[in-house]
Amino acid sequence: MATLLLFHDDALIDALAARHLGPLGAVRSPQRERLAETLLCRPRCGHHASEGQ
Repeated sequence: MATLLLFHDDALIDALAARHLGPLGAVRSPQRERLAETLLCRPRCGHHASEGQ
């Protein structure tokens, strides 16, 4: 993560996104949206998604 912040490596960002977010492509749209929302909430809420609601 530090490398990403320091060097803004676009290839690294793309590789991480494909690796970690790629599986969401196999999930149906309504579920995918809920999962994406949960994933975005996690870092904002100190890793406790239930606290962000």
